[in-house]
Amino acid sequence: MERFANRGVRMEELDARWGNQERGQEIEVTLLFSPRLRVRVEETFGAERVEMREDGSLLVRSSYPDNRWMYGMILGYGPDVRVLEPAAVAAKIRAMGAQIAAIYEDAEEAASMSNAAAQRTNS
Repeated sequence: MERFANRGVRMEELDARWGNQERGQEIEVTLLFSPRLRVRVEETFGAERVEMREDGSLLVRSSYPDNRWMYGMILGYGPDVRVLEPAAVAAKIRAMGAQIAAIYEDAEEAASMSNAAAQRTNS
């Protein structure tokens, strides 16, 4: 397996660099990542903060301000992360995922209706 040197940059530093000035109440989140993200998770959160589980999944506990940036960061991992705690954060991520899925379902339905109308017109 190819190894890359850790750049030594943590999420807190990136927040400052990227201008994450939005604040919220600081909360601790527990995230479970799929094994295939090992290098990314260790580099992002720091290997010392990552607990490797028997099945290869990665457990991370970290604190963030409860704000849009945190939710966007979690959503950025797509289906390779699951929020274990707190339940309120998991529920909000689930709701946001449902909203995203609904956008595409609506788009597919509209495209399907448009195609059906075009076929009737061409008949």
